[in-house]
Amino acid sequence: MLGAPKVKRPVRASQNGLSLDVAALEVYFFGFRSRRISGADFPMTEVAVPRIKSAAKRMRQGRARTVQNRTHRSALRTALRKVRAATGAEAVTAYAEAVKLLDRAAQKNIVHKNAAARQKSRLAKLVGTKAK
Repeated sequence: MLGAPKVKRPVRASQNGLSLDVAALEVYFFGFRSRRISGADFPMTEVAVPRIKSAAKRMRQGRARTVQNRTHRSALRTALRKVRAATGAEAVTAYAEAVKLLDRAAQKNIVHKNAAARQKSRLAKLVGTKAK
């Protein structure tokens, strides 16, 4: 026998009964994924850290862009909800704002250009029925 057999050990529980999953906490708080290292008494993680300077910069840029895209997408969804909820003249002004955000999102590839066109078409149809 070359070594001791590998045994799966459970994740230790904290004092309040919640499991301490370090990898999940890292993703939640720091926004990066990690990999589990097996064979330890407690959960250890291995984080992918680039050695090359340009790769580290690309990771930073990617994280920043992800946050920006999430913000834009959220604002876009809110504008779409406002159009659907509005009536009369409010619907027309909300539609104008939503079209502006949809065009910008399509231009920046946050949503596909055809998806943006489809959303605008559906909203225009909806606003047309509400304005009558």
